[in-house]
Amino acid sequence: MFRLVAALSLAWPFIVTSTFRNRADSGVPGDLSFASLQGTGYDSRTSSSLRRSVVLGLSSESERVNGSAVGTREALSAAHRADLADAKQQCNIMAEYGPAPSECQRGNDHFSRSDLEALVPEFIALLQQQALHLGPKHCCMGFNHMFALYTLVKKLKPAAIVESGVAAGHETWMLRVAAGPHTPIYSLDPGDPAASYSVERQTGYIGWKDTSGATKYFTSEKFKDFSEMEWDKLIPDKHIRERTLVVLDDHQSCTSRFRVMQKWGFRWAFYEDNYPFKVATSADSNTCFELGSVIKRDFPVQSYAYGDAFSPNAACGAPLKRGVNDVLHKDKFGTQCAMISRQQFEDKVAWLRGNMNVYFEFPALFSPCPSCREPLLGGDPSILTAVGLPPVEAEIWQYGHLFPAFIELAAASPPNRTEPASQAAPIQTPRIWPAPTSPPPPTLPPAYLIAPGTTLSPYLMTHAPR
Repeated sequence: MFRLVAALSLAWPFIVTSTFRNRADSGVPGDLSFASLQGTGYDSRTSSSLRRSVVLGLSSESERVNGSAVGTREALSAAHRADLADAKQQCNIMAEYGPAPSECQRGNDHFSRSDLEALVPEFIALLQQQALHLGPKHCCMGFNHMFALYTLVKKLKPAAIVESGVAAGHETWMLRVAAGPHTPIYSLDPGDPAASYSVERQTGYIGWKDTSGATKYFTSEKFKDFSEMEWDKLIPDKHIRERTLVVLDDHQSCTSRFRVMQKWGFRWAFYEDNYPFKVATSADSNTCFELGSVIKRDFPVQSYAYGDAFSPNAACGAPLKRGVNDVLHKDKFGTQCAMISRQQFEDKVAWLRGNMNVYFEFPALFSPCPSCREPLLGGDPSILTAVGLPPVEAEIWQYGHLFPAFIELAAASPPNRTEPASQAAPIQTPRIWPAPTSPPPPTLPPAYLIAPGTTLSPYLMTHAPR
């Protein structure tokens, strides 16, 4: 780690911290939920969340959207991000993770620490490129999770990418740069990055959309949930689907999403909001409205924020404690919930074990929080200055980390296996996309041609084009 820091300190200058403002000065929706809220009465039940989102600076008119589900999704997402912004909460959450996910061990060592460290320099260079192209305010995935996803794309070299959750489009920008100009990306979100993060919205963030023709957007009025898409028509070649990376940044139950992936032959997933069990099953007053008083809503939100989906780590992180007979299962941004029995929970764990050939949780790039898993750059804030990253208080999530996971799924047959699956044979298929007869998409704009390692002066960082 110290050799890595020394190399970084020579290669990249300190990025002026004033250009990385605290995300708290503008509360904006991030990766949005794809929950189906129509007809559930959420327009009235989420009034407190709506009021909080307006206080954070969101347009009250846009939140209402004539009572539409999209407006409610944005309000829920904004309120959730506001609840997660506190650094103490982030550290409390990180303390819930054990040394390793003990219940799903296959593939825990899929990437070595040296594999990850080798990509840190070019990732920091990428952040400098992004600041020049999109402005200094980054949204909406934190740098720790962005690094994990960047590493995954560089390692897998996917034939295509499905991005379920777009927000401001900064993640799309990174995916496009990492994957190259010709890799098709399918971006799904009920909002549109250009509209939701326009100058008129005054979020302080610059929305981005790929105009090269290589990214297909299913956003705004064209939006469909990942589970509703006809993937056999969008990606007809099943071998391409096998080598497609599905980025799940959409707050859905992992078992539900993985089953849909298997249905269409997708094998590779990146699950971003990988809450620990305590947070994923939080009995709070912000989710699971339909359960009413069935659950005692006494979860310490002030200390841990709250979770809104059943995550892989909730199942795989540790054995279910003795005496726990019921578990709160959440799906669709916490809008569809159920109390499941201990046996039902164990069945989900068994299904995951039997259907995941690889389960790898990414370590943090940096975190000031005490953790039994050492970040790649350690936890001393002075390291940030040395390598050119913003200080803790200026990073959008204050370097909180939910140990996002890479999952390689087994094939769908048999569909409900619960025994440990054998390692799937390597997929021997050529990466040809589009077909040779198809014309290549337009070349990327000049901003993509900034060479990795480019030194950006404090002046450029402060006066980046917007």
